[in-house]
Amino acid sequence: MRIAVLSYLATYANAPGIALALSRVGHDVTLVIAEADAYRFCDAFRPTIFAGRDGASNAADACTSADRFVLCGTPALTHLLPRLPDRAADLLKENGGILLVGDSHILQRPREVNETIGEFPGIHVLAMPDKVPYLERCDGIFWPPVDVPEAGERPSDSILVCHSPGKASRLDWKGSACIRQAIETVAADNPGLVYRELRGLPHAECCLERARCDVFVDQIIGGVAVPGAPDWHGGIGKSGLEALAAGCRVVATGDNLPAVCDRVESPDAFPAVLTSLIGQVSENPGARFWDGIIWAERNASPTAVVQLLESYLG
Repeated sequence: MRIAVLSYLATYANAPGIALALSRVGHDVTLVIAEADAYRFCDAFRPTIFAGRDGASNAADACTSADRFVLCGTPALTHLLPRLPDRAADLLKENGGILLVGDSHILQRPREVNETIGEFPGIHVLAMPDKVPYLERCDGIFWPPVDVPEAGERPSDSILVCHSPGKASRLDWKGSACIRQAIETVAADNPGLVYRELRGLPHAECCLERARCDVFVDQIIGGVAVPGAPDWHGGIGKSGLEALAAGCRVVATGDNLPAVCDRVESPDAFPAVLTSLIGQVSENPGARFWDGIIWAERNASPTAVVQLLESYLG
């Protein structure tokens, strides 16, 4: 099957990982990205067409020859398709495909995004659990594909806690300021605690750092007002999935977290939960969290994601 994977940025729903997983099982896959990203995420899949650099005509040709489409993130509809000739949108309407919703754009403009989705009735809409309440139509749950990395060497004389803040240009959706403040409080009574923020690094380096850390903090927020939709209370994103696959303990707020995550009811409760986690890790320094690894293999491995996508692609 010829499949066009479309994404505004490569990071949305791990578009390169999806393209690579589909190609590994025999599909003829083309990855179309609107803009290159600073994290070298696209290094995972070649060749990639960059619509902004290589030209819309090359991207349109890739779409014209596709049997099915996989759109990674709502900006594939709202930001990328408008850059392509109308024929690309017409083909998407005719052929259908899958829209994978895991990005924060549905939280920022729920009405606009839902109206755009409504223009493509043949698309199957799959979403990460924390985004489902903001969709008028959702056909199923998905998790972005992540590989289980090699075990990183973890120092036994310290506890490494990592966090990946959101983009500096975006609102503090992940509660990074709250996390930093809580880390300072907890570190005062835990001199072995080392905190590291993973921002602006190539994706491969971020994965190596997560493979070394003991605790990964995903999102700690107390609720974000979303116009025309329920308040958002956080969840686990691609970074948290990669940390689970690496054998880290993952902590976050949110109502729809995997059972293997450590859930925080509110930002005020985060320091106590983190202190408890540090105590548990200290009892068995350097050990991998196998419950998280097993969960990731069953729910977010490339094999699991491909099986889910193929069941909708037909």
